[in-house]
Amino acid sequence: MDVTQIIIAMFGLLAVIVTSQLIPWLRQKIGAEKWERLLEITTVAVEAAEQLGITGVVKDKLAYAEEQVSLAMSMSGITYDSETVRAAIEAAVLEMRNEKDKWLASMPDFDDTDNVFINNQLSPSPPK
Repeated sequence: MDVTQIIIAMFGLLAVIVTSQLIPWLRQKIGAEKWERLLEITTVAVEAAEQLGITGVVKDKLAYAEEQVSLAMSMSGITYDSETVRAAIEAAVLEMRNEKDKWLASMPDFDDTDNVFINNQLSPSPPK
């Protein structure tokens, strides 16, 4: 069995655990409205950290996300503890990875040597 498939399955299992156990517990702990706001802020921070990490602007994506969430939460007047923020960041990372895996799984397999992109559309290669 391919190691990639095992890793994807483990992420799926972890996402189920986070979704079914950790998120409801956190929602109860800090209140539904505050939790939704924290998730919105965290999702944006995680996506930004990921993009900035890819470009090399940010080296420590977790520290960047934590800093951005902390700043946004303080500006919103919402109090939190670092463990809750860390859990929300981990949940956002898992969600982002799951969405990426779903997107990749939906992509058709093709041999890109026989195709080209013309005007951002996949087209067969012109005859030679």
